[in-house]
Amino acid sequence: MIAPRAFPISHGLPLGLLLVLVLVWGGLSVYRYYAWNEQVLRQGLEQVRADMARLELTLGRDVARGDWDRAEQALTWLKVRPSVKTLAVIDAAGQVALATEIAWKGQPAIEVPHFDPAAFQQVREQGQLLVLTDTASRHIHAYSPLRLAAPAGEPWPAWQGALFLGYDLRRDQAALGPVLLRESLVFAGALLLVALALMGLLRRQVIQPLGYLTAAARRIAVGDFDDRDIPWRGRGEFSQLVTAFNRMRQQLRLTIEQLRAREKHLAITLRSLGDAVIVTDAGGRVQRMNPVAERLTGWLTNQAVGEAVSRIFKLTDARTRQPVVDPVAQALQSGEQVELGNHVTLTSRDGQEYQIADNAAPIRDDEGVLQGVVLVFRDVTAQYALREALRESETLYRTLVTALADGVVLVDRAGNLATWNDSACRILGLDPNRPGSYNLFADDWDAVREDGRPFPAAEFPATLALNDGQPRQGVVMGVQGGGGVNHWLLINAQPLFQPDSRQPYAVVVSFTDISAYKEAEERIRYLGLHDALTGLPNRRHFYDRLEQAFTAARSTNSYGALLLVDLDHFKAVNDAFGHDSGDELLIEVARMLQAMAPSGNGVARLGGDDFAVVLEQLGSDEKSVAVRAERVAERILAASDRSFTLQGRDCPLSASVGIVLFCDPQERPEAFLKRAEAAMYEAKSAGRNTLRFFDPTLAVALAERVALHHDLRQALAEEQLLLYCQPQLNAERQVVGGELLLRWRHPRRGAVASTDFIPLAEESEMIVAIGQWVIESACRRLAYWERAGLLAPDFVLAVNVSPRQFRQPSFAADIKVALRQSGCDARRLKLEITESLLIGEVDEAVVIMQRLKTLGIGFALDDFGTGYSSLSYLQRLPLDQLKIDRSFVRDLVENPNDAVIVETIIAMGRQLRLQVLAEGVETEAQYAFLNARGCDQFQGYLFGQALPLEEFERLLVARTGPEPIKWS
Repeated sequence: MIAPRAFPISHGLPLGLLLVLVLVWGGLSVYRYYAWNEQVLRQGLEQVRADMARLELTLGRDVARGDWDRAEQALTWLKVRPSVKTLAVIDAAGQVALATEIAWKGQPAIEVPHFDPAAFQQVREQGQLLVLTDTASRHIHAYSPLRLAAPAGEPWPAWQGALFLGYDLRRDQAALGPVLLRESLVFAGALLLVALALMGLLRRQVIQPLGYLTAAARRIAVGDFDDRDIPWRGRGEFSQLVTAFNRMRQQLRLTIEQLRAREKHLAITLRSLGDAVIVTDAGGRVQRMNPVAERLTGWLTNQAVGEAVSRIFKLTDARTRQPVVDPVAQALQSGEQVELGNHVTLTSRDGQEYQIADNAAPIRDDEGVLQGVVLVFRDVTAQYALREALRESETLYRTLVTALADGVVLVDRAGNLATWNDSACRILGLDPNRPGSYNLFADDWDAVREDGRPFPAAEFPATLALNDGQPRQGVVMGVQGGGGVNHWLLINAQPLFQPDSRQPYAVVVSFTDISAYKEAEERIRYLGLHDALTGLPNRRHFYDRLEQAFTAARSTNSYGALLLVDLDHFKAVNDAFGHDSGDELLIEVARMLQAMAPSGNGVARLGGDDFAVVLEQLGSDEKSVAVRAERVAERILAASDRSFTLQGRDCPLSASVGIVLFCDPQERPEAFLKRAEAAMYEAKSAGRNTLRFFDPTLAVALAERVALHHDLRQALAEEQLLLYCQPQLNAERQVVGGELLLRWRHPRRGAVASTDFIPLAEESEMIVAIGQWVIESACRRLAYWERAGLLAPDFVLAVNVSPRQFRQPSFAADIKVALRQSGCDARRLKLEITESLLIGEVDEAVVIMQRLKTLGIGFALDDFGTGYSSLSYLQRLPLDQLKIDRSFVRDLVENPNDAVIVETIIAMGRQLRLQVLAEGVETEAQYAFLNARGCDQFQGYLFGQALPLEEFERLLVARTGPEPIKWS
């Protein structure tokens, strides 16, 4: 059913008033109209009776005498009146005797309009005037009896005929219209003025205040409680109503604002709570919920309001799965606070289950009447699961931690060792029955760094992790453990955090006892820097020692001297007495040189029968320095110029010594050694068993070196440099890669040895340009071989990278450009670096290597074991391969020390999951030894020398046949 449309009183009241006035005006007009019509009718009747009375006198006399002319004249005069429409004399036979219309004479009376024979007969019989009114046709008809003249000889009849008069009222009524209209208009104008006055009064006194009240009520209905009062200053009831309404509105506004503030504060409080909250009434029906409760129950507030709390808050026991008594019902029944224990599961509307902890408390008003219950609960699913998981896994955890070979210690914020496993107890020598706890800061751990410096507790990995919350990994520390035994530990520290906390509450410290590795490392380091036969520093260590001497000479402006000692005819000793006797002789010479050299000066074996002695702080006078150096050399010559007993036989021996002085040398140790070699060769040319100083005339050789340096600058531009490749094989002697080697074919000098020009390039920036050219050539060649289908799936090409080239800021970017421009697969490229590149710049090297590693490039550590091979370095570097230096491979079958070094390197590579490649393999015995120890790849003259790229390419073409090429 459609509701009736509301009509505003501001319109309805004036229109109603106007309608009433219109109805009054209309009613009065109609009444006046009918009253005037009645008056016209009365006047017409009076006029008809008067006319009929006159006619009875005049016309009755004339027709009674038979004077029809006079009677007709009387009728004619009467007809002049407009209202008289019909006038006729009807005789006894019903014929028209006289009439105002000539056509009617002699005609039957019924031909006369509106003539009624019945009325005519009634008038003749009764002899009285009969007046009839016809309101429909607005006519008056009158019948009056007449005595007509009797024919001659007949008696006078009583009433023979009648006079018929037809009177028309329409003209009179039409004349009333203008009068009535004028009166109506005047009346209507008066009513209109009255209506306007009443409407103005109604609008001011009724409609306007009602409008103000209505507008204010509408604003209140939509929540607009502004401070504006209704602008009404009248008097009377409406003024009182408006005043009361304004007061009511102000009070309502204040009340609602207070309620809104309370509601807002309550809503904010509920939303801000981390716990879920449900408020019920006294019947246990939901009244309020906060968002947390909506999330946990799966019910929205507008859905849950009015529902029984037991319907939306379904609880079961987490272990038995049986229903749990509704805490709200318990609180309503007991009127006391109710708390549920652990193991309570809430099942949400969508079937999700939560472990909760809840509390139901009754709500009472000021009189203590129970109004409802507030239910507070929180999601403890994670804590419950963690508690259960911890309970179930505690035994397994303790078993696993106890079984670990690594030590594990939990350190709290105060530095106390809260707990540890058996391995930690064994390694650190901890006493589980100690009354007090061990403390990271209070106890003396005798910790040292790798370089031997003390390791303060403030810099322990655990201390740093506790301070900044960052984990520490791969820290090497030496401590004194149980029984006073020193242990080297590789330590990782992982901080532990409480939820929503940035400050760790404890640190888990795990450590591996790497003492055996450190011993092997120290052994490798020692063997890499010392001659395994004599124990003297080797050539690499000698270069470092000479560099230190150069630095000291520059800083003190003092001269030093380099003595190069070479045994005369040592090859003949080996041939005559054997290599073992030759080694015995070298040991004796080493002892002799150490005894002859002044204290604080260095002696080294450079290889074979070459020894070097560095003399420092000899003074600032060149001549006196030369004398002092000469005296030391003469003592060495004297001590070596004698017979040694080898295998019970005398073995005569002598030596040649080359001497070169230095104060502020500008050359590198390798180049400076050339001067001493030139002087030593001059001594041999002089007959041996003598000494020679570096003669300035030997500058010719140095000039030749400068010229070679100049030619090297032209070699790259004129394409004199050539690339060779030496194959690398696996244990099955299959080609799995190659090492790219650089050769120089000079147009005048012919083939220049790489040992002659590579050091020159290293001393200058030319090695950077040459190295970049080698890498770009290698990428192009690999891409070509790949497209030609010549490469095995595991084929990798190795390229040597110099330290100077590696340290270029654009090194990684240049390689990336070379790979992109050539289309080479980066996985086919392997860069070989040396340990000297890492000293002092490990962090920078790691960053560069990792950046290239992401492209797919591999890395090999070349000449491993000849330098500072730190275990911590190896763990941090993203290496793929270790290359055993040829110096260890050359004598590994005859020399036990070299064999131990090689075995240690292979074992270390296997532990670090790195491939191991041995270079310089020249005999089957060497190959068999290496293969038996698990060496992965091999390189050396036994399998092939370095080939030009064209010949190596033919080798790859042959490999693509049915079977891969093998060396047998």
